[in-house]
Amino acid sequence: MDITDEYIAGFFDGEGCVSLMKHRSPSTKSHYIYNTIVIITNSNLQVLRDIRTKLGLGILNEKPISTRNKAVYSIAIRRQEEIKTFLNRFLPLLRVKKAEATLLLEYINRRLSFEGDYRRFPYIERDEEIYRELKTIKGFRSHSKAKVNPSKKYSWQTENI
Repeated sequence: MDITDEYIAGFFDGEGCVSLMKHRSPSTKSHYIYNTIVIITNSNLQVLRDIRTKLGLGILNEKPISTRNKAVYSIAIRRQEEIKTFLNRFLPLLRVKKAEATLLLEYINRRLSFEGDYRRFPYIERDEEIYRELKTIKGFRSHSKAKVNPSKKYSWQTENI
């Protein structure tokens, strides 16, 4: 089967996930950290193998995740540089996940624009806004109903940039 970029974009629109996850920092417990991930899941392992070969990105999980009906496999892209490559390549072709992909790409571009290790740079208010916008698009409620106050220091924010 000839796997084209259009095929992968359509497959991702239907079977993919763009996510910015928020977790408590394991070291401080009072701060939050954000993790990015792009996942493509399907029950057809051979199709995922073909897509992974064409992409050259991510990790193919060949150990099935059990569901009620079928075994499900996944390609997970976790490194921000790889997610950026993926999103830049497929964003023009996306229809369903275009808004989510645009937001995640904004977040990643800003994080990668820092010199040095981007993980050491503080989060800013826009990071939380992107997180909340993605949750809204996906139909989840944010953890807090409170609005972000730009003059207040939040636990996830160490300083404004």
